[in-house]
Amino acid sequence: MAAVLIRRGNRGISTSLSAFRVATCEPLIGVAPWRSAQSFTTSPSGTNEEKIDLVGEKEKSSPTPSAITFPWRHSPHPLERITNRDDKSGLRQTRRARFVRKMLVANEMEVPWLSKLTGSWENDMARDFAWAFQRGLAGLLSCTFQVPMESIDQHDSGVVHIDTTSSTSEVSSQENEDTNDFVDAMLDQNLRLLYSSIDPSAIKILLKVEPISYTFEHAFLVPMLTREHVKKDPTLKGAYQAVEQEFSASGSMDKIRDMAKNLQERSGFSTMRSIIAEVSITCMEKFQVLDADTGDIIQGTENTETEVVHVVRFEMVTSKGESGGRELGSWKIIDWDDLLEGNVWH
Repeated sequence: MAAVLIRRGNRGISTSLSAFRVATCEPLIGVAPWRSAQSFTTSPSGTNEEKIDLVGEKEKSSPTPSAITFPWRHSPHPLERITNRDDKSGLRQTRRARFVRKMLVANEMEVPWLSKLTGSWENDMARDFAWAFQRGLAGLLSCTFQVPMESIDQHDSGVVHIDTTSSTSEVSSQENEDTNDFVDAMLDQNLRLLYSSIDPSAIKILLKVEPISYTFEHAFLVPMLTREHVKKDPTLKGAYQAVEQEFSASGSMDKIRDMAKNLQERSGFSTMRSIIAEVSITCMEKFQVLDADTGDIIQGTENTETEVVHVVRFEMVTSKGESGGRELGSWKIIDWDDLLEGNVWH
């Protein structure tokens, strides 16, 4: 799918506010009914280059844990798995298989046939995901560095901009509480935990992110299981992938039926399903992290703007509706740039 371009300075991303409405955690009602929802590893190659990209280090060497003060990937190159068309579903990675997985998601969301035929639903999803990334990132930065969210999230331009190297406004306790609630609704707790140990008095940050294009990459459906099922019963982790692996290994339909029946029983005969989807967002970006005492740059580059690519991973749970259709739940950002290796549980 070709990337959708955003004219710099326009409102291409912020106009999807009507589709998400996450700022107040209200139901997210889109322009089209099928878009209705509610407020919402490093590259496996393990090379030094990828580790450097992850934190924006200037030196061509693997950063020590103490050097990684702000988890962030600042690289002009997409993740290797995106280039290799790996959706981290654990399923077969053929073009046809990925297309079928996308269509199953479109059916689950009751996308109109014309939107499926033209692919416009992917453009709509990518646009809304890009906007959600903007809002989620702004909220996270606000909570982490105690800077008012409205000063970070520049709605009209679609830009997220924080600069604590200069004086910043103080955040009231009520505003901080509201922003934390907002971020909890937007981001999975595992992603939030990555940033929980940051000491804003020890570092200064300059981060400016301006999306210029976005591409809907992958989507797939996990039947019967949700992240909450796995939290309650950790032995369910990887159960969905295990069924596919058994089929690939043996091809035995009897074994597959037995495994599916066992999984259904262990999930409590759940009618819930999980949708996992990803978008690539190309941005013009400035990124620096400075030592608060010395002023030395410890991450990022000099004060220059670079074109970078971020991959953002989303998740939503659906349930059986009273009328027989599917009820769409809440989109959440569960990972970006594989900082959590995709935050995989299925």
